[in-house]
Amino acid sequence: MPVRRPDYFEHGIYHVFNRGVAKLPIFLHADDYLSFQDILRYLLVGFSLEKDAILPLPKDKPYLPVTYKADPLSNGLFKTSVDLIAFCFMPNHFHMLFQVKQPEIEVKKLGRIASFHVLPELVRRLCITYGHKFNSRHQRIGAVYQGRFKVKNVPNDPDLLQVARYIHINPVVAGLVRKP
Repeated sequence: MPVRRPDYFEHGIYHVFNRGVAKLPIFLHADDYLSFQDILRYLLVGFSLEKDAILPLPKDKPYLPVTYKADPLSNGLFKTSVDLIAFCFMPNHFHMLFQVKQPEIEVKKLGRIASFHVLPELVRRLCITYGHKFNSRHQRIGAVYQGRFKVKNVPNDPDLLQVARYIHINPVVAGLVRKP
């Protein structure tokens, strides 16, 4: 039976997670973590090409992420629609906690209007782009993730606190760090 996706509400909180196919690692090196973060930043905040911009390109990486050439219209596309509250990138999976400010948006592209749910589109673009980059970097083919990402609605503040704790304590329990 297929998994039912939650309804997306304005100011709703959602826990998004996914893991590598067959529980294999999706982050093999520090550069993989940085690539995932760059793509996420590109979609959520965007990179500016101006020198005096508030969020210019990082000085240690004076280049645009791979997503800019592939999809220049996604640069900061979700910055007014979604806030990232918490995240955790583990070697074989990730967790992210988002607040959706605007559940649906319309984008005009080449004279057409595309309308989509914000959160699934954000995560879809993130996972596809990172999957392509991961496969290219590690000279492999095939799926990176074990199916579609999972999304769970966080209905109230006590649950929000519990999910945030879970996300932050995950690396401690796995023995990757001593403190969250």
